[in-house]
Amino acid sequence: MTNLAEQRTLPQAATHRSRRFSIIWIVPLVAVAVGAWLAWDTLSKEGPTIKISFESGEGLQAGQSQLKYKDIVFGTVKSLELAPDKTHVIVTVATTHEARPLLTDGTIFWVVKPRLFAGNISGIETLLSGSYIGMLPAAEAGKVKRDFVGREDPPVLSAHVPGRSFLLKSKRIGAVSVGSPIFFRDLNVGEVLGWDIADMAEYVTIHAFVHAPYDGYVHDQTRFWNASGVSIKLGGAGIEVQMESLKALLLGGVAFETPAGAIHTAETPEGHVSALRQPGHRERRLLHPENPRDLVFPWLCKRLGTGLGGHDPRSQSR
Repeated sequence: MTNLAEQRTLPQAATHRSRRFSIIWIVPLVAVAVGAWLAWDTLSKEGPTIKISFESGEGLQAGQSQLKYKDIVFGTVKSLELAPDKTHVIVTVATTHEARPLLTDGTIFWVVKPRLFAGNISGIETLLSGSYIGMLPAAEAGKVKRDFVGREDPPVLSAHVPGRSFLLKSKRIGAVSVGSPIFFRDLNVGEVLGWDIADMAEYVTIHAFVHAPYDGYVHDQTRFWNASGVSIKLGGAGIEVQMESLKALLLGGVAFETPAGAIHTAETPEGHVSALRQPGHRERRLLHPENPRDLVFPWLCKRLGTGLGGHDPRSQSR
């Protein structure tokens, strides 16, 4: 009995759980917070992944080639792969967050590399830095798009410039090509953007862009003509050579002029359709018959005599 009483009166140890926060837990919590912030920062800077198809992947490298607009990087090429039909290359680009509003159905892509296009040399800087993908966003907002078809040549207008486009109908293109200059009184005031074939290929519609303020000289009575090539005529006055300019001779070109009486009439709206006349110098002589360029070669041939096929005026006095 005594042992039972002693067992009942024995004191029992009490345990208390400590509520103090151990400093050792600070390290993993800080690591988790830093990792979460880094992940959020990375995801917030990433934009959509887009795919651009090109004829070839020449000059592009995965992980190195960049997507640029106005020398600002908007993405990096992730991969290049051959399309299932084996006709083109699909380039996958990881863009930045800033590129998201620029990726619409009107955005143009091309590969920037050294080339001679429309009489201008471009892409020389890529000889050292490597080729990259150029981007030209649309001037107006459009539909969101993630799959694009890249161009083989850069756009004629590399930036949004003021001016207006006009349509020129012609039976044939001749030497006119994309990027050919447009002349107004011997000044280069625009470029040919391209052409469409319509009405069962009965004629070709040329898209001609005229920069401001020269687009204000285009009226309903304005005459456009093909300024490409050179015209050589042999007659009694000697050899008569006619050409718009050396640039038009090499690249092809279009010229226009407005009669003096139509200068102060209403301007022609954008998209106005005019006829592209062939040949051009007949039209120009109606407007400026005193053009000295059309007279310099006959005068020179007269000075040189019959050696160039012209008539020697001194023979009349013999």
